[in-house]
Amino acid sequence: MLYNFFMLLLSTLVIFLNINTKRKSLLITLLFLCSVSIIFVALSLNTQNPDYEGYIKIFDNPYLYTDIGYVKLIECLKFIGLGSHRYILVLLSLLIVFTFFRILKYAHMFGVFVLLYLLFLFPLDVTQIRNTFMVFFAINAFFYYFEKKKIRFILFILLQCSFHYLGILLLLLYPISLFMRGKRKITISILFFVLSFIIMFFAKSYLYLISIRTLSSYISPTIKIYSLAIWGTPLFFFIIITQFKKSIRNIINKDSFLNYLYSFMLSMLCFLPLVVYFTEFNRVFRLSFLIILILSSYIFRYLNLTERLVLSLFLILLFSSFSLFYSYQLNYDWILFDGLRFIL
Repeated sequence: MLYNFFMLLLSTLVIFLNINTKRKSLLITLLFLCSVSIIFVALSLNTQNPDYEGYIKIFDNPYLYTDIGYVKLIECLKFIGLGSHRYILVLLSLLIVFTFFRILKYAHMFGVFVLLYLLFLFPLDVTQIRNTFMVFFAINAFFYYFEKKKIRFILFILLQCSFHYLGILLLLLYPISLFMRGKRKITISILFFVLSFIIMFFAKSYLYLISIRTLSSYISPTIKIYSLAIWGTPLFFFIIITQFKKSIRNIINKDSFLNYLYSFMLSMLCFLPLVVYFTEFNRVFRLSFLIILILSSYIFRYLNLTERLVLSLFLILLFSSFSLFYSYQLNYDWILFDGLRFIL
């Protein structure tokens, strides 16, 4: 719990230090550098989480698994003499830092972005390595798609799909998002949301016919309405906040990057029915939290003081509540205190 309160205090402090300015301060830069250091320390000490031994088994015998990209990465590391699982963590941390620098191009409250990421998403990303590779490859693919850099986009799409099978499902975001960029994007997104529920209702009886071992093992024996509430509520609240005032709606419609990334966030609504029927499918919605963070840090400069306060309060409540919720399942404190012992 101490890790949660430490990151919450730091995030809140930085938000309100920067809530009335549009400039990037030296403090934000220093916090970014400190955050990167924390990432390296925490990833190098990835021995306390419940998934660690499973990933050791994958590293020792990767041929039983179907994620070809992750398997080939292990083979390459062993081929060049790097036969320890720790090198996977080093590469993952480099990917996170690389993505942070890519996000820095678009995020105007970057220190806040990093700290809120560390508050909630980071402890889970440390424990579910293949999913984290997939999510950060997907974020980079989004950027290269927007920048029309086709070769890099295709490369990251291939990496996204080859490191986790759920990356293939995320490909649906691209065609769906095309419908979410006009002035009636909210109406269309709600229609798609309802349609996806109807499809899943009729398709649920065929789920158990799925023969893929990894996918079939994730089918939930019960209908998880609570999971829908947990992961759907943040999306709907963020949509309400960003659509409440006409001035904010106009900003989203006129700014090409905002409109583009906002369409991907709306497209995530179509995946919500899957969390009702599949165990652990919620890991895909960590991508929606990253998108919300990027959108918030980008849109912040356009908002007046009151709007900034509302958005900041929403982000603090959202990420702190999820951080506290998951801290009952994972002991976050080792990230902070084992890391400090490692440095000292």
